[in-house]
Amino acid sequence: MIIICGAGRVGSRVAKILKENGEEVVVIEKNPNTAKLMKKKYKIIKGSALDGKTLEKAGIKNASWIVITTGEDADNLYIVFKARELNPKIKIAVRVSDEEALESFERSNVDLIVMPEIVGGIHLAYSILGKKSNEKLVRMI
Repeated sequence: MIIICGAGRVGSRVAKILKENGEEVVVIEKNPNTAKLMKKKYKIIKGSALDGKTLEKAGIKNASWIVITTGEDADNLYIVFKARELNPKIKIAVRVSDEEALESFERSNVDLIVMPEIVGGIHLAYSILGKKSNEKLVRMI
């Protein structure tokens, strides 16, 4: 089972692809309107992933992965530490928005870091230039 924290632009797409590929997906979402829309397709836990009880309700102790996709780096870093505390064996993928926060995430013992804004910008620029990107877009630690 895979937990997705945040059902915004990034999290909803991750959830969709994982489910299409046969994975059991649980989505934690604090926005009631977004949670209501997502409830038709996924198991939804309404609440904040910053709360350990919400993570436990989502099944973190038995999850194989947690994918943290909120738009706030500070929140994401806190969720990384809380998830690791609740399930030391869980694999963690995290969205990072600010390059200045990257070092903190690299030291936080996560398995995968993705920076969508950077990936998008690099892809767009190289596409305009008619070139393939040789940038390392995803960091696997």
